[in-house]
Amino acid sequence: MIDMAYHVSVTLDARQSSSAYIQLTTTTIMSGDPYDQPGSNFSFVILSPQDISEWIASYDVSISVEELAKPTPQTVEMVYTVLIELYKNISTEDQENTKLRMLEHQENQVSIVIDSGYGELTVTQELYGDIFYFHILYHHLTRMAEIANVSLTFQDLTRPEPRRTIRIISGLINLVKFRQSQMPEVTDLKTTSEQSFERRERAKWERAQAEGRLKEYKDERASEQPEVDQLRDRILEVKNELPGLQKGYQKANEARTALKKEQLALVQRVQKLNEMIIAKSERNDELRARLVDDPELFQKNIREATESLNNIRQLVATEEAKSRDLKTRLDWLGSVETDVALATEVSKTVVAERARWTEADKALREIELDLNKRVIDHREMSTKRDHLSRQLEHTTEKYTRAQRHGEESRIQAEATAQQLREAYDQGLKERSATSEKAEEVRRMVAEVEAQIIGYVAEEERLLNEMITTYSTFRDRTEHYIDNLTKRLSLRTAGQQAS
Repeated sequence: MIDMAYHVSVTLDARQSSSAYIQLTTTTIMSGDPYDQPGSNFSFVILSPQDISEWIASYDVSISVEELAKPTPQTVEMVYTVLIELYKNISTEDQENTKLRMLEHQENQVSIVIDSGYGELTVTQELYGDIFYFHILYHHLTRMAEIANVSLTFQDLTRPEPRRTIRIISGLINLVKFRQSQMPEVTDLKTTSEQSFERRERAKWERAQAEGRLKEYKDERASEQPEVDQLRDRILEVKNELPGLQKGYQKANEARTALKKEQLALVQRVQKLNEMIIAKSERNDELRARLVDDPELFQKNIREATESLNNIRQLVATEEAKSRDLKTRLDWLGSVETDVALATEVSKTVVAERARWTEADKALREIELDLNKRVIDHREMSTKRDHLSRQLEHTTEKYTRAQRHGEESRIQAEATAQQLREAYDQGLKERSATSEKAEEVRRMVAEVEAQIIGYVAEEERLLNEMITTYSTFRDRTEHYIDNLTKRLSLRTAGQQAS
């Protein structure tokens, strides 16, 4: 069985296909001999045929150790098909369907008929079936091999060699296992990213709706503005006229009270005059009863009574004229009172309309302030996101430089070790002549091996620091996404409540 542990630093682009682009640095510990490919930035284990057979058998595919020791095109085809299905989720049926579509396209586009002296020769699909399938297989394998950092040629499919086949399969298995260990986190990140985009689109939609409602409210306000201006002018006119009307009303009320008193006095006077007329009539009757035969006295009494009666009639006529004038003035005061009451009602209506307009204007200002605040929050979040992206790019660049420097140091150390091994081999050949020189070479080899161990420890320390930095930036990115989500959710709840 295979025992594997990973030390990984990964950069994933979730916008790519299911075989997300992976830049990785791994240190793999497995049962077997490690394989360091020149020019690579990680190492993996060359598995034994027994390990490969057991691992593939766990996926219900039977490949014997003998078939791996002496591979054939059919054997490697089965193994590579399983690896492609595990890494890219492309089954054998999918590859077969792709081959059929390519054959159909080839048949439609190319129809070769060779006219020879012996008849017609037609090139049919049978000539293309196998080569198309191998090309499809090779297409997927080259991309996997590039990521796994193993060398793969078309000859490895048609004429596989045991040593190269074991090495290629070991590298691809290491890649598949790495993908299987990282896919849960990638899936979570992809789900979180999709949810963040959905929340962002929903917030954009809600913002567009709010801006639409705000525009409608502004248009309605603009359409009502002339009427509001007219009402405001009318309010000013009424306010300017109201003090004069109130003073006029007060004066008219005072005049009305005085006229009522005067009318009451006139009525009382008329009553007294009527009583005087009645008394005079009674006196006249009494005088008639006591009438004497003296014509001159009689005429004198008649003249006096007539003059008195005429005076009384003139006085009554004068009082009636005054009464009519008083009634006219009272009617005018009643109309003035009615006008003042109407002006008061209009003033109340204007005050109510002004209060409603003030409330609407206040609500509009609150909406504008809320919209401006949301725009400012959105700009701040965008600035923070750009800042985090620049920090992540800087850290990635720094990590890449550290990898490059470490790789150059490792290559230099390997070259030195190789030179020392060659010197050591030469020293072994000359051991009979100079044993002290052989001991010196052994000591130098031990020192180089100690240096290599120290270099590996230093590389692991740098790798762990890079992993810590990557985790820190990932946590800060998740914190930024959560913060943005919470703020957008709070804003959405406030709008729904309003």
